[in-house]
Amino acid sequence: MVEVICHACGKRFSVKPYRANKARFCSSSCWARSDESKKNVSDTVRRRHLENPSIGSLNPNWKEKVECECLNCGKDFKVMPSRKRLFCCSKCSNEYLVGSCSPNWKGGVTPRTVTTKWKKLRQEVFERDVFKCKYCNSSKKLVAHHVRPVRYGGIDALDNLETVCASCHQKVEKHHFENILEEVIANKCCQCMNNYADGRKDCKVKRCPLYPWMPYNSENSRAKKMESDND
Repeated sequence: MVEVICHACGKRFSVKPYRANKARFCSSSCWARSDESKKNVSDTVRRRHLENPSIGSLNPNWKEKVECECLNCGKDFKVMPSRKRLFCCSKCSNEYLVGSCSPNWKGGVTPRTVTTKWKKLRQEVFERDVFKCKYCNSSKKLVAHHVRPVRYGGIDALDNLETVCASCHQKVEKHHFENILEEVIANKCCQCMNNYADGRKDCKVKRCPLYPWMPYNSENSRAKKMESDND
């Protein structure tokens, strides 16, 4: 056996004497990484494309482009059928999708949690609680939790906020929700619930702000949907 050096990785490998002058690579992977291999493959692919072109309309999967009209500038442009667009370019898209035309439009009302007042109040809550969760003393992924939720009359005030980590937030939210639910049922919903002879505690007032989830109904979901649409 004769030892030769691989032209790709520089590793020594053994071959039979008759291959001493021909063997240049120790393995097929080294051959695939070499410039010689890449050139041969490129030449083969180029030759195949010249002999049997499959570009544009010569491709068996070719589809004619369709015309679309830009919603912003009114310009006609062509695209593939699978890539129908409303705008000819990103500039037109950015100019058109503003204000009430934006899919994220909220009616011009700024969300409460993005205002400077809320950010300042949240920072005060974190500083008061020394940037630690009130329940597990964790200092990661902290949020300002409302003891009494805003949807049940809670306000943005230091007395109604506490620092909670993300892992404890769901548990605390569920616990506080159950307590507030009992209070709401006891104070506001007795009249509705007393109408049921079987004692079921289900509010029949649709979209009731004091009991904001789907009420119990023995009928199927399709009947419930039809009833809500008729209203």
